[in-house]
Amino acid sequence: MKRTVRLLGIDGGFAKIGYCVADYHPADRILLPLELGLVKTDKLASFATRACDDNILRAQDIARRLGALLRYPAKTGAVTVGAVCSEAMSYPRNSTSAAKVSLTWGVLATLCELHSLPIVQAAPQAVKKGLTGRKDASKEDIIQILQAKYPQNPAVIRASEDICKTDQEHPFDALASILCCVDSDVLRGVLRVKG
Repeated sequence: MKRTVRLLGIDGGFAKIGYCVADYHPADRILLPLELGLVKTDKLASFATRACDDNILRAQDIARRLGALLRYPAKTGAVTVGAVCSEAMSYPRNSTSAAKVSLTWGVLATLCELHSLPIVQAAPQAVKKGLTGRKDASKEDIIQILQAKYPQNPAVIRASEDICKTDQEHPFDALASILCCVDSDVLRGVLRVKG
């Protein structure tokens, strides 16, 4: 029987975190997206809530929701998430945004440590170039290429129809990250060790 590895792709943010759960068949080099989605966190509406408290509550919400994705229901036997794939962390120019993105990365790193999962990263330009052949590809270019690559895939179709256009870049970036990372020496090494 051919081995399947479940991968979780993450497009890290704070207010919006894109994700993709996919099954990867290393022997055939086939990637099957199972779910693309968005984890959203909103500021609390209360004026009595301090920003620092709001950030902690939102980080805890992110931890619960990403933790649930790491236990994604196994529909093909005893498959569980074997690695997390993501674009390498890059910091926004705004220090407040950078601090919030860092909270998400801290949550992700901790969850991966608790579940003994590696995080495989690819530089944002490498993801763009690997998918489109250009380092300066737009978010729309990425989305169009992935929709063309998986025209009949139910997860890609649902994401294209159910997620508003302005938010689609996040889950599609998560899928693009997985596609780029499956070719990395790091992930191949992880798969050999776990195999």
